[in-house]
Amino acid sequence: YNPNWWEALNFSKNAGQDNEHCLLTLDQPIVDVPLEQLKQFLKHPCKAFFNQRLEVYFELDDSEQDNDEPFSLDNLQKYHLKHQQFEYALEGKSLDDLFIEKRAAGELPFSEFAALIFNKDLAKMEDLADLTASYFIGEIETINIDIQFAEKRLFGELSDHCENGLVRVKTGNIKGKDILTLWLEHLCYCIAYGHNLNSSLFGQENGLYFEELPADYAYNKISELLELYEAGLQQPLPFFIQSAFAWCNIVHLLQPDCFVLDDLQFATIAEAQQAALACFSSERGFSEGSDPYINRCYENLEDHWDAFQPLALKIFMPILSNISSIEYAVSEAE
Repeated sequence: YNPNWWEALNFSKNAGQDNEHCLLTLDQPIVDVPLEQLKQFLKHPCKAFFNQRLEVYFELDDSEQDNDEPFSLDNLQKYHLKHQQFEYALEGKSLDDLFIEKRAAGELPFSEFAALIFNKDLAKMEDLADLTASYFIGEIETINIDIQFAEKRLFGELSDHCENGLVRVKTGNIKGKDILTLWLEHLCYCIAYGHNLNSSLFGQENGLYFEELPADYAYNKISELLELYEAGLQQPLPFFIQSAFAWCNIVHLLQPDCFVLDDLQFATIAEAQQAALACFSSERGFSEGSDPYINRCYENLEDHWDAFQPLALKIFMPILSNISSIEYAVSEAE
């Protein structure tokens, strides 16, 4: 039994529509923050509140995956297949052997569909492996992170560091959560490492990178994220990463130099809100608002613009203002 359950139940009942102003206060301030926990929080603040603070876990609905369709793979199976193809290509192993192994294990569809599914993204995974291998120059090492802030300490590790800087790979399309994770790692890198280099992320279709940033700037940005982390363990923050990324992408496209919400034009906000709603309340495909951790706290996005928009701007606008893209050559992309 977690004593926070009773307190959380009481304040949620008493708060009514004003529950954004109610806090499940911490017994004592957070001092030591593992880097991995901060990453998980930024990816999904509502989930972090339930998991890390209340120790409550909700199961995802797997009903859509409970079918015996022999001609296709679900999203998770596709992810694992591409990851294995990438690893085999990177290590120089036989991809023909991988195909034989997975078909023998019953992990591919029947008959000719096995080859069709296996080969669908195979060339892209081979190209991605070649690109990744060429980018790892010099010794690959891990950087220890131990950064002291005013009242907090952030600690952890940054793996896969080489002469070209930090290198990350995503065998699918790059999403907002991947970019935010790389941003946090890059901020830590700029503080902890003596001579800062780029932090790069290579995805299936394209890549991106961050260049060196001043240590004091990185320090201030992490301090802001740590403040949000402490606040987010006291109440679920209305920061929904895919919707926030979509919202801020429009803002950055229309007013790239604006960092103050009150300075945004009405037309900019209206278009950004439509982009966010398309992610949060989509009737076709994935809807972020249907996430079991989010919909228990926020039934819709429209009632929470005043809290959602400042968070989206504060977190993503510095990222989009410092990001650079990597466009693959035709031979790498197809």
